[in-house]
Amino acid sequence: TNRPPLTSTRPPPTRTPRPRTNTDLCTLTSYDAILTDHRGNICVLAGRFYYNLNETNPVPRKAIAKWPGLPAKVDAGFTYRDSKTYFYKGDQYWKYSGLRLEQGYPRPLSQAFPGIPPSVDAILLAKSGGFHAFKGPQYWYYDIGKQKPVEWYYPKAIDDGLGGFPKKLDAALVTGEGRRFVFAGLRYLEVGDDNKVIGRMRDVRKDWFNCA
Repeated sequence: TNRPPLTSTRPPPTRTPRPRTNTDLCTLTSYDAILTDHRGNICVLAGRFYYNLNETNPVPRKAIAKWPGLPAKVDAGFTYRDSKTYFYKGDQYWKYSGLRLEQGYPRPLSQAFPGIPPSVDAILLAKSGGFHAFKGPQYWYYDIGKQKPVEWYYPKAIDDGLGGFPKKLDAALVTGEGRRFVFAGLRYLEVGDDNKVIGRMRDVRKDWFNCA
């Protein structure tokens, strides 16, 4: 995929935009999750389908063919540092080793991530090894290493704790290179390891989907 610039002062590399079709990424008005899979491919999930942004011309493929047992319209997804991939939907989660659904899944979200609410909007991995879960105008932090319930002072308002973030997220992503992005509709921001915003809001379709 066309990698967004490190700062707002360096424009993305120019590529020839792809012609649109009725299944093209450029026709998407919404999506469910954006994540890096266990091989480092950046995937956009929308309904029953996913697009691999590392392909020259991403086409829709059935998500269940890549991740057996995965439901349509997931809430969020991420691949952890141990190459395990997690998907959340409602009050359940799915865990994959590579592309294989581990035995006994889906399981209740509360079993593995106590204190994280159901039906989250996005999950943003932190350099510390935990993650921030976003739902509406609020967020929670879960420490995967400690595996303890979320601290009592969560949730916090995004406006209070993460200044500059969109008031509501649709997805979040950490690339294989460790760059971190948050998405709100068809706009996105890059954020640093300290959750400080880098640059300005940019266009998802132009920078990630390679649309005209």
